[in-house]
Order: sequence, then structure tokens, then C-alpha cells
Amino acid sequence: MVNLKLLLFTADLPEVPKSPPSSYALFVKDYFNREKGNLQSREGGIKIAEISHGIAEEWKVMSSTDRAKYENESKKLRTAYEIEFKDFMSGLTPAGRLAIQAVTGKTLRLPKSRPGLDGGMARNGRKKPLSAFFEFLAEMREKGGIEMGDVELKDKAKTFAKRGGDMWKALSAEEKQVRRRSAFGYKKFGC
Repeated sequence: MVNLKLLLFTADLPEVPKSPPSSYALFVKDYFNREKGNLQSREGGIKIAEISHGIAEEWKVMSSTDRAKYENESKKLRTAYEIEFKDFMSGLTPAGRLAIQAVTGKTLRLPKSRPGLDGGMARNGRKKPLSAFFEFLAEMREKGGIEMGDVELKDKAKTFAKRGGDMWKALSAEEKQVRRRSAFGYKKFGC
């Protein structure tokens, strides 16, 4: 059964701008446009799995200069989208925003920056801040505070983590609490 109120309500709502395609999606579209005639098999059908595999392989071996064409186009489209979306959001009333969210079921937010476009990731490419334990391990690695001896190369990471864990366990509760408070999360909220 069709909800007539919802149908009438959605006719008045502005259309939300669509997010732009990624560089890979632009490449796929270009590939299909170039290879339309060659994609059908002998039986006359198109085998999507084989085509997808071929496209992915071609993307992997593509030179960085060829790939840059698609990445630059994606960046331009992303920038235009962000401007368009900000304009859309600024012209939208709170009631309109709630109506769109009710109809689509999605929360409207300004687009977040992507890691590849303008460094949207946190420290050193990590998406989340380090916990107190991993901050401790990073500090020990920088200082050389964990003696590795003559451990084989393949076992170094495992041995480092194990010895670092033992050193963490040996810390007193007060020392651990100080490290936890100095971790990123507590600085952020002023605790």
C-alpha cells in the first residue's frame, strides 16, 4: 500500500546532491565506454565477473601518470560536490532537513574530507588515535627501551609486542593512569 502523505510530502523536497564517483569508478565507466563492442562473449551475454576481474587487473597495472588523470578528475568532482552540498545545506531549513531525513532514512551531514584528498586522517595516516598502551609501545620503540637481543627478523614484531606487554603489566596502576590521561582522548575532552 502506498503512503499518499509520504508521496505528496516528497514531491516538495529538494533533491540532495549525489556524491561524486571515485577515481576507480571513473576508470570503470571509461573502460566500458571504450570496450563496449568487445565485452560480449561468444554466447552473446556479458560475464560481469570476468569483466570486473579484467578491469581490476588493468587498474592495478596502470601507470601512475595514467591513473593521475582519473584521480584529478575525481578530485575536481569532489570539490564541486562539497561546494554544491554546502550551498544545499545552507539553503535548507531545519524542518526541510528533518523531512529529508525522515523520507530517506539518512542523516544529512556536510561531507567529510577523504584521506587521499586533503589529509583527513589523524596522526601518521591513522584514522583513530593510539590507546595509552600503544602510545607506550611507540615511546619504547623510539627510545629503544625494549631490548631485542638477537631475535630473528621474522619474530621481532611478536617479541617486541610480548616484551612491551610485559613492561606495561609491570607498570603501577598510577603510572598507567597517567599514561591513559595523557592519551589523545583525554586531552580532547579536557579530563
